[in-house]
Amino acid sequence: MASLRFLLGMLPATAKFETASDRLRKDYIEFKKFETSDELKHYESLEHEVSLSDFLQKIKNLKALKYKGSNEYHQEQEYLKLLKSKLFAKYQKLSSLKPAEDSDDYKELKDLENSWEIKRIHELEKIIKTDSFQETKKYLSMSSKERYERSEEYKKQQEYEQLKKSNKILWYKNLKKKYPFKEIEQWDLIFEDKFEDSKLDEKVWMTRYLSGDKILKKGYVLADDKHAFTEGKNIELFNKKLRIITRREKGKSLVWNPTHGFYEKEFDFTSDLVSSAKGFRGRYGVYEAKVRLADSGVTQAFSLMTEKILPHVDIFRFEKGKLFTGNFWNGGASVNKSLSSTGGKKFSKDFFIYSLEWQPGILVWKINGLIFKTHKTGIPENEMFMVFSSSLKENAKETGIPSNLEIDWVRVYKKRE
Repeated sequence: MASLRFLLGMLPATAKFETASDRLRKDYIEFKKFETSDELKHYESLEHEVSLSDFLQKIKNLKALKYKGSNEYHQEQEYLKLLKSKLFAKYQKLSSLKPAEDSDDYKELKDLENSWEIKRIHELEKIIKTDSFQETKKYLSMSSKERYERSEEYKKQQEYEQLKKSNKILWYKNLKKKYPFKEIEQWDLIFEDKFEDSKLDEKVWMTRYLSGDKILKKGYVLADDKHAFTEGKNIELFNKKLRIITRREKGKSLVWNPTHGFYEKEFDFTSDLVSSAKGFRGRYGVYEAKVRLADSGVTQAFSLMTEKILPHVDIFRFEKGKLFTGNFWNGGASVNKSLSSTGGKKFSKDFFIYSLEWQPGILVWKINGLIFKTHKTGIPENEMFMVFSSSLKENAKETGIPSNLEIDWVRVYKKRE
């Protein structure tokens, strides 16, 4: 069943939908890459460190430091007190007199020099005059703010705050919180063709039905076709797009008729198809292509096929002004099918992204991301390949010719295991 938004005609503009989809996939790749980056590891390490109680206590202790009360302060105060002592005054006086060695003053001076007090003064003086003491005194005499701003803890906190507000971290945290990747991370891109070369990739694509190539080494058309397939002559690669052209011109082709077999016939129209049977087949996944249809009498289709007639899935078939999707499977004596359709005029005015999600037990068709059809019966289980075709059928109006089926890109995703 089609989604409510589809039924209400709320199909998003292709450019907007594609830009959002591409942005999301690009964000996912960048997100996963950043998730294991050294930059994020460093940020998370900082975040952890600055939140630890030990780290916060260090800052608290650092701000509480004062020169008064410190070991250096007590050393300086002791030194200053000793300098004011009577003993030191007497020592200075005797030192200035320079007494003779055999005098009582000399003996007293020597006794003073060996005293604990004078030795302590010299010891403290030596300590206080060192650069390290003066630097420590200067550091401890700073304001708590100035001292904190010179610390390693401050540098780490500042770096953390800057990183926390950085565009990259904010982008990462926002995406991590919302995590809009649950759907796309289920799928891996396993095939893509953007048609950027000047020639069709012949390792992937062929311009015949697979059975014609295997049995006849030639192409053929079906009994209800009014055209010859030209095996690539009606295919153009222009402006990074693949174009299949149906035009009015004489052409010969083999025709397959279930009753009469193969026979050659001349037609008044030519057209073409491309098939990935040569180079890419898949079983399950998401198959999608960005395509612009032509408002003409030509039937244009994007299908999944096998080497047999059935099963067959139309991701889209544009015919007689309507857009169809369908699943065809073997019903024994008959062909079982499930078809859905919608008005197709708008699909010829712009590119749209048509996709099929094929999983065991279910097929889901989408256009620009909105569900158009869901089906759970006769689901293919074998490998299939992609076919893009343009065909002018019997009883079709010969209008809008030449007609172009334009394919911007085609992609296949596989469910991640």
